[in-house]
Formats: sequence, structure tokens, C-alpha cells
Amino acid sequence: MTVGITRHCSKCKQDKLVNMFGRNGRYIYSVCKVCKRLRMAALRYGISIEHARELYNASFCMCCGMKFTEQRFQHIHHTAKGCQGVVCQSCNHILHQETVKDLRRIEACLDFIQSSRKNLFGRVNPQATVKGASTTTRSARFGEQICNACKRILPLDAFSANKRGWHKHQCKHCCVCFLQARIYKLTFAEVYTLRLREVCDCCGCVFTVKNFAAIHHIQDQVLGLVCDACNRCLGQETQEQVQRLTACVTWIKTMMI
Repeated sequence: MTVGITRHCSKCKQDKLVNMFGRNGRYIYSVCKVCKRLRMAALRYGISIEHARELYNASFCMCCGMKFTEQRFQHIHHTAKGCQGVVCQSCNHILHQETVKDLRRIEACLDFIQSSRKNLFGRVNPQATVKGASTTTRSARFGEQICNACKRILPLDAFSANKRGWHKHQCKHCCVCFLQARIYKLTFAEVYTLRLREVCDCCGCVFTVKNFAAIHHIQDQVLGLVCDACNRCLGQETQEQVQRLTACVTWIKTMMI
């Protein structure tokens, strides 16, 4: 039992309860969690421990004004220009590096939310089976395989393989389509057609490996195919999210002055 047992922190020189110290198996660290957090923040962001303590003592997000209910919601916002302040996790994802490109993306998200839209498929999305599979006119050669979903002849590296080297019957692209069809209650053909788009419906950027395509939906409504950055910004398109995006626009413009 460790209830009521204290330990002396080697950094802040205070006696604290054992549960305020991290553990590595049976070993209890000599530095408390608070001091360790401050030290890691100082090393990571290139600031002093006093500055880190001052930032973490903030009760509200410096961007949107949301009150921090837990310490894990606090995030020291850092760009190439250095430490900018402490914000909530949502604002930190939206602000990114505070570049002109980021500003344009946030403004595009605000326009996307405020524009008149409807469900992309004009209905409540029912789950359905695969329909309208295409056909192929030539047989697969050595090092190739036919996907039994899209019927394309693709190289073997386009298919996932198990430890024994057996490849799946569907290509990686179609496997993702099947998964998203179940998640969003669409047909395979609808998801497959949707994922053929190469640019974000919101900001217009080209999809990349890092900024990949995501189906933006609210409940049972599919509103488009957007990049991961826009999808994080859009959220559930609530009034609170609109206010947060507006606050982020103001923050970036203020920082650019």
C-alpha cells in the first residue's frame, strides 16, 4: 500500500505523495510528474522552466478562450518562429505552423461550413453490397494479380500480404473502400468513385501521403472528400467549431503583423 507515503522530489525539493511520481516497474522516479513535464517542455521548445511553468499555469486557451478542464488538454503552441503560447489541442491542430497556407485553409473551412450544402448522395446512407464491378480484358502476368473488387490488374505490392507471403484478393485501395463503406454506410461503388478525386473539396489542395483524403461526414450525411488537415479543422461543424476557427484566423493574422 502506498496511500499516504511521500517522496522527496529532487527538482522542486518538496515532499509529495508517491502517486505524483512516475514509475518504471517497481522503481519510482526521483523527479515528480510536474517537474518532469516542465523539464521536457523546456527541452522540447527551447524555453526556460520558469516560462514553461508560467504557460502551464494558464487556465484558458490563449486562442479560443476555452477553459482547460485537465492538464492533458494544454498544449504549448510552437512554430518555426518559436514558442507562441499555450492553446487547447483543437486550436493547436488548426493553427499548425501559422503560415499563409494555413490561414487560407482555415478561411476555406469557414467558407465550406457556411456554404449551402446537402448530403453528397441525397439520401440517408443505406448499407449495400458491391455493385457494378468493372471487367478486364487481359490476364495477369508474373508479378501481377487481379483485384476481385475493382477488376484491375495490379503489381503485387498493391496488395497486402500476410507473414506467409499470401496476398489478399482485394488491392489496398479497395480494402480501404470496403472499410469506409461499412463505416459511412455507403456502397463500395460510391466510396470507390469518391476516392478517385485527387483534390480536397474544401481547400483545393492535392492529396498526399501525409495529408491524405478523408470522407467528411456529419452523422449520416456525407459532405465531401477533404484532406486530413481540413477534416481536423471542420470537426462536426458546430457553432463552437466555427468560433474556434474564427479565433484561429484572428490569432494568425495578429501574429503576422
